[in-house]
Amino acid sequence: MLTANSYFKQSFGDFNTSLTLRYQFERYTGNFARVSGSQFVVSEVPQPQALTTATITNTASNTDVRAENFFINGIFDYKEKYIFEALVRRDASSLFGSEARSQIFFRLSGAWRITEDIEIPGVQEWKIRASYGTSGQRPPFIAQYETFNIVNGVPVKDLLGNNRLRPSRVAEIEVGTNLLFLNRFNAEFNYATATADDQVLIVPLLAYAGFTQQFQNAGQMRTNTIEFSLGAEILREEDWKFNMNIVGSRTIQEVTQLGRPPFPTNGDFGVAAAGGVANTMFRIEAGQPFGVMYGNRHARSLDELQVDANGFVTNLVGLPRGVLRREDFTINSDGYVIRRFAPISTTNFANSTNPVEGTINERAWLLADETGAPLVTKIGDSNPDLILSISGTLSWKKL
Repeated sequence: MLTANSYFKQSFGDFNTSLTLRYQFERYTGNFARVSGSQFVVSEVPQPQALTTATITNTASNTDVRAENFFINGIFDYKEKYIFEALVRRDASSLFGSEARSQIFFRLSGAWRITEDIEIPGVQEWKIRASYGTSGQRPPFIAQYETFNIVNGVPVKDLLGNNRLRPSRVAEIEVGTNLLFLNRFNAEFNYATATADDQVLIVPLLAYAGFTQQFQNAGQMRTNTIEFSLGAEILREEDWKFNMNIVGSRTIQEVTQLGRPPFPTNGDFGVAAAGGVANTMFRIEAGQPFGVMYGNRHARSLDELQVDANGFVTNLVGLPRGVLRREDFTINSDGYVIRRFAPISTTNFANSTNPVEGTINERAWLLADETGAPLVTKIGDSNPDLILSISGTLSWKKL
């Protein structure tokens, strides 16, 4: 990485200005190779050439990423009470598609120190501020290249390259305030709303394309965040000091657009997972929170049991059709739906006269879909309602 900076700072009467110019060149290279296998033909010779040919697998990769960035940042203030800042950044990266090799981002912000103009009893400092800016996230290395899988020695098309791929673009508005009052308290409040367009996602392709998938600028996500903090000097004596701080935040994220069908993920949100939804807990879907969890669910209410025209339950995993009715079930002490009576045998699901609860035959039932497979449904949301921390610092003299 190579960085060059140039600074300019000058005052013109009550106006203060500073200007920063920066150039940054980045280059990252990587070379990786791995050979693995088992069953050495010659014992005590731990060399790749001694491995059984049928067990050998080879993996190798070479990457070369380059980026060139220019920054212009200016800060202007009048009597240190009206503060303005402007930033323009040009990013050029080899990770962008060849037809979108460079992007422009910017940020504008301003602040007003109110107490420099208006005297407020008990308030030492009150500042309000606002900013608007854009930023981006670079696509992964393989996104613009065609890739193939080797199947029985034959290359099979996999990923279709995208030379128009752009970085995702985040536009954020933030407003906030800082307050120092009564020579003992300090408070801060921030509200931010952001829209992330052109999310880089793998999109499945139709069969006639030959390739199975492609990275595309396909999604949009909106985020709203509230942050607050309050600090206080509870004790301030010659030798003793005790400070307390409360910090809290709440963030709501929602996928508002998705240019592909919903897909599961194991946390690697840029790449679709291979298994079923229930095997990868998180799901990306338009209209749902980012971080929503899907999975299988046990029946916890008799109202959840669906019946056919003859009154037989049809939506429990492992329950044959036409055997048990809703009245053959009850709720156990843990709140799950169970049978009232044990089956006559392992091959005859009809009721015996033996109660189930508290015996080895007691079991909770998974809800099933129309095919009889475990129902995949929303089971939770990983986003907390509130993040809150409380801390205190007690000091004696300089300890």
